[in-house]
Amino acid sequence: MLSRAPRAIRLAARARTAAVASIPVPDASSDARRGRFVAAAAVSTAAAAAFAAANVAAAEEAPAGTDVTTPEFAKRPNVLFVLGGPGAGKGTQCERLVKECGFVHLSAGDLLRAERKSGSAHGDLIAKYILDGRIVPVEITVSLLAKAMAESGRTRFLIDGFPRNENNFEGWKAVMGDSVDVEGVLFYDVDDETRLDRLLERGKTSGRTDDNADTIQKRFRVFKEETMPVVSHYDKLGRVFRIDGAPEVDQVFKATLRAVAPVVKKEAVAAAQAMLDAADSLDWEAYAALCEPDMTAVEDETHGATVCGLEFHKFYFDEGKRAAEAAKAAGKPLPARRSAMLSPTVSLQTPNVAVVSYTRAVQSLAGTANFAETRVFMAHDGVWRCAHLHRSRAGEMPAASVAPAGSSDALHTPAPISKDALDKIYEAALRPAAE
Repeated sequence: MLSRAPRAIRLAARARTAAVASIPVPDASSDARRGRFVAAAAVSTAAAAAFAAANVAAAEEAPAGTDVTTPEFAKRPNVLFVLGGPGAGKGTQCERLVKECGFVHLSAGDLLRAERKSGSAHGDLIAKYILDGRIVPVEITVSLLAKAMAESGRTRFLIDGFPRNENNFEGWKAVMGDSVDVEGVLFYDVDDETRLDRLLERGKTSGRTDDNADTIQKRFRVFKEETMPVVSHYDKLGRVFRIDGAPEVDQVFKATLRAVAPVVKKEAVAAAQAMLDAADSLDWEAYAALCEPDMTAVEDETHGATVCGLEFHKFYFDEGKRAAEAAKAAGKPLPARRSAMLSPTVSLQTPNVAVVSYTRAVQSLAGTANFAETRVFMAHDGVWRCAHLHRSRAGEMPAASVAPAGSSDALHTPAPISKDALDKIYEAALRPAAE
């Protein structure tokens, strides 16, 4: 009995992969498998050629030792700033995103208040600034945000009500640098009259002293003068997700889900790449941590059957390690390989179920082998794990033949790459797998 991953989703993923390659669902006969190889090769070899050209170009430009196949976003947390005028409904939408999508919600104000009560050195300093009526230095605020992010152990964050002004924004850049990916700003756009009505209504029961007409108007002015320039900065970069916050809560949340979908998809792709990296380096612990315990799989090695659980996969990791140890003992080159994903596509079935499809190009001294793969991922508390894998062989491409980049017509006329570029790929392939 499958406990977590819905069977229907897994079977749909299997059928989808077969449909993409224009082939039937496989059976165990060698003739059928050979037919699948030929059909899939027609679909993915051209794409693989394009990847090879791009990968060689990256290898030529990258510093020595750089892994050009692993997306950098797989290594950094994803952050969305959540902004909107007072009464725009930011907090309500953040609560829904935490509950339904596994985001971690961080409020700069809440963190400052908690640190103030802690009695730490920062807490005493925060208390002194507040007592003197001064603004707490942005470096302290950002350091508290960074600490909370690190302690959460998660990679998907909503930072509510920050940065409030350009000083906050500059402080964030100075402290955080490139350690996180700021995906953009969720901006809840609501007219002043609607927000005023909401806050006055809230003031009847909230007990907040700032929920009165005079104070509210002052807060509105501060937001327009100080926070809107930050929104404008990200807007010029094309990174503002503008959401109409006036409709009822459920309707606004649907728009919010559409806005955050690129972040969720990006994480699913990163999880898939992490699985490939773990497989290439024969890191079983890392691989198993990315899988559901009852993950199902259909691949060439299963001869058309569906296997359930991880023991089937662990066998190949163990054998791979033994082969590497034997090669090392014999003084032979280690059978290293590198995998990369070509043009992945992601379909979100729900905010916590993603289907990732791509062509996998595996580089080794023997050449570049291509596979059509689909992985179904499920997120639990924002952590993605693979519930189903479908893989089919997609043909062979000689290591010394790739297409030049920049022309779709060139995909069908592979050209040889330079010896220097090949040497760099070979050197990278011969590096021992990371322990």
